[in-house]
Amino acid sequence: MILEKEQLMIHFDSEDNIFHLFNRDVSYVIHLNGFGRLETLYFGEKLNDLTDILKSRIVYQDNAYLDKKMSIMTPSPAYFYPESLQEISSHAQADKRDAPIIIQHENGSYLTDFEYVKHKIYHGIKPLDALPSLDAPLERKETLYNKENVDTLEILLKDITANVYLYEYISIYRDKDIIAKSFKIENKSKKKIRLLRAMSMQLDLPSSDYYFHHFSGAWARERQEEINLVHDGVQEISSNRGKSSHQENPFFFLSKEENNYVSGECIGFNLLYSGNWKMRMEKTMYGTLHLVYGLNDEDFAFLLGKNESFQTPQAIISYSSHGIDKMSQTFHSLIKEDIQTDKRKNIRPLIFNSWEGTYFQFSTDSLIAYSDEARKLGVDLFVLDDGWFGKRENDSSSLGDWTVNSSKVDLHRFTKHLEEIGMEFGIWFEPEMVSSDSDLFREHPEYALGYNENKDWSSLERHQLLLDFSNDDVVDYVFQSMSKILDEYPVKYIKWDHNRNMAEHFFSFLSVEKQGEVYHRNTLGYYKLLTKLRLKYPDILFEGCSAGGARFDLGTLYFVPQI
Repeated sequence: MILEKEQLMIHFDSEDNIFHLFNRDVSYVIHLNGFGRLETLYFGEKLNDLTDILKSRIVYQDNAYLDKKMSIMTPSPAYFYPESLQEISSHAQADKRDAPIIIQHENGSYLTDFEYVKHKIYHGIKPLDALPSLDAPLERKETLYNKENVDTLEILLKDITANVYLYEYISIYRDKDIIAKSFKIENKSKKKIRLLRAMSMQLDLPSSDYYFHHFSGAWARERQEEINLVHDGVQEISSNRGKSSHQENPFFFLSKEENNYVSGECIGFNLLYSGNWKMRMEKTMYGTLHLVYGLNDEDFAFLLGKNESFQTPQAIISYSSHGIDKMSQTFHSLIKEDIQTDKRKNIRPLIFNSWEGTYFQFSTDSLIAYSDEARKLGVDLFVLDDGWFGKRENDSSSLGDWTVNSSKVDLHRFTKHLEEIGMEFGIWFEPEMVSSDSDLFREHPEYALGYNENKDWSSLERHQLLLDFSNDDVVDYVFQSMSKILDEYPVKYIKWDHNRNMAEHFFSFLSVEKQGEVYHRNTLGYYKLLTKLRLKYPDILFEGCSAGGARFDLGTLYFVPQI
């Protein structure tokens, strides 16, 4: 099959049942075999001729012990699905590699195996409900975005034992060497199912001959590059801290050579998400590479009733045949052009932040003195950090009490002075937290995660707890509290902090069967609050801080232009 120029970047050859996604540099080829399963034939540098592509299938000679469910002659030798390269591995079947999706059915069975139903190909990329999405604005009025530069293959599959459907979305960019992948699981049966794993992608490659680059670290030394050869067995990186974390970043890449920045194959991966995540890859006994990536399935169990669905975040792949630099540059372009929703072009203000200079010990007069000195240095914007609210004199109290401590600072006087000397005003919030010593906690202890689970609050860290952002009442309360400050004072900048990990993951207001949803629902609550604030206050510049860089992820960058 010789490719001809067409408007769509996705072709389906109905004779050989081959999907070909391509742009000027990349080809991704998938085969729909006679068993209704999707085989990954090729991912890499652009192919112009697919005439012999079926010969690239990884297949195994027919063995007498294989029955017809494990081996299908399409053509000989056999397709042996426990080891062939797959788009979506099954679970509780002969394929023992990780499946990206695992369902527990109402009868307790874990059997998860999806067969092809139909597909469609279209221009554009769909926005994801309640999640940050490529090319989608905060306020979404269209069903498809960026029709000029993106085409999407949408494949519908059905579980072999239940009326449960899986949508796989694979999008390719015309102007960037980018592939985006995600899944949606939809329960059309009358019985409840429980999602025990819902990752965003699987990628099987014929060779495991790669260097694996990932970025570990800790507070104040985030993203230290670690490099090792892909080795036999399983390698995994993840976060279970309720955010992307200091300890591991969701960005990683594979390269054919250890440190070749200008030539050679390089495949980068990232996730448009800010909560728990995991990447797990296996070098199989045949030397192939099997990789799954997406939501962390630790303590994850999402209940779906009839007609309910679950959408995974978008996983993003940046391919380069010209080394590490090209892969990195492609991600930079994608973030600036297709992820960030704050696209202001003006030069960012030079900022003075009060924290290191004052910590909690400041007054109106001392702040004025600081601002005068900062202005002499050419500073444009003064950020008042922690300590301005409630009864906050140290880090043991008042988070959640977002009212100005007028006995400590006169914010009207201070902001007026900033205006007089030509400076703008910014302010610090830690919206997702509550102190055990706070008016909010005394009035609404049930707003804290872990309420009724851990009555002695033994998991208290930094004298604070996390608010239950899965509860819309809590998100609305914080939104109203912050809005009162933003409406009263001329705030041009918000430093949004998040200083502790999520240890408690227990809802006080949801049923026992929904307790496995807490991590993901809390992340969705974070996005909900950010969306409400960004839409109401479009001129405010937001900084995403999480004890430094513990939320250095694409999900946060979708909402805030700097971290």
